[in-house]
Amino acid sequence: MAGHLGFIEAVAVDDWFLTTRERGNPFTRLDYRTGGQAWTSGNAASVLIHGVSYFARLRAAVEQQRAGDLLLFTDWRGDPDERLGDDELTIADLLGDAARRGVIVKGLCWRSHLDGLHYFEQQNRTLADDVRKAGGEVVLDQRVRPMGCHHQKFVVLRHPVRPELDVAFTGGIDLCHTRRDDAEHRGDPQTVEMGAVWGSTPAWHDLMIEVRGPAIGDIEATFRKRWEDPTSPSPDPISRTEALLHHDDEHPHPLPPQLPDPQPQGSHHVQVLRTYPAKHPRYPFAPSGRSWTHDSELTCAVLDDTLDGREPPTLRADQDPARRLPREARLALAREHLDRAEGDDADLVDPASLFAAFAESAARPAASVARDRHLLSSVTTSRTPIPWEPTRR
Repeated sequence: MAGHLGFIEAVAVDDWFLTTRERGNPFTRLDYRTGGQAWTSGNAASVLIHGVSYFARLRAAVEQQRAGDLLLFTDWRGDPDERLGDDELTIADLLGDAARRGVIVKGLCWRSHLDGLHYFEQQNRTLADDVRKAGGEVVLDQRVRPMGCHHQKFVVLRHPVRPELDVAFTGGIDLCHTRRDDAEHRGDPQTVEMGAVWGSTPAWHDLMIEVRGPAIGDIEATFRKRWEDPTSPSPDPISRTEALLHHDDEHPHPLPPQLPDPQPQGSHHVQVLRTYPAKHPRYPFAPSGRSWTHDSELTCAVLDDTLDGREPPTLRADQDPARRLPREARLALAREHLDRAEGDDADLVDPASLFAAFAESAARPAASVARDRHLLSSVTTSRTPIPWEPTRR
């Protein structure tokens, strides 16, 4: 579920979100911390498509933090030298500089399987070491089933004396190589080896959601549940040995008390959804496990109360009105894949004409191939130069 954002279009919130009973986990803090309601209302959510957009927003938010503020992050893979933009600032610099300013920096990175198995144990440990040297604390967390992983990717930024700056990011983009791609999909200059078929700089298409409002409290509570788990973060003999050899942080220090949830800031309802595998020793916050995989995941489902007045005003047989957030996200993705400029989407608002535009676009490559084959066959009988049109994809 990590890396996927649920765009939900319906009137009644409880028609779409899981109720406390439907979660089936009476141990989750996400429900009882808010009096039994399994979601929060009054949030402002925005979609950050591509790593370039996310890294820029994350950098701006972290650089505003001061001494006494709180920065919490989880990651599957973290490359300390991954650059956040066109300059030289790296992930390790961003987190380390925050810690040196007096920001309370706490992280949970998956320990990772061995590098010899084509994983990234050394990268995650180096990131943890760099942050620790700067005054932060990062735990390499292997509290998963054998051959499983922690796949949650989110960042929570809290500001005790400036709560208006509180923000959380969650979704599918790691703090690592290959993720800093944009709508052109030329790839991140800092790459991960993914096979020759993907080229020298593989494209990476993913997104994050930026949340402001009470839902930040639920995302932070998810971090705290893992951080406060009394089980050793290195529960198996191999990870325990590695932790001893590398002097890893094995006993997380207590976090400051959780601040009250931020005040409402928008019209979005947000439900935080997590999966955890059934394992031994059990998670105290999910002893039965809630997962169809070996991994722990996190995503947010979002319901927008802001109606979108463009035609058609309804998209469903029950005449439920179209909502602003999902429609804007859909149009942004459609423009990208159709090579449209910003605002060139009047014919894409109606799903029927949207599908027609995609069908027309898909037909063009076939026609182009037929044309090129004809021209290529002509070359065998003439020396006429072939006109060449470079294409982006």
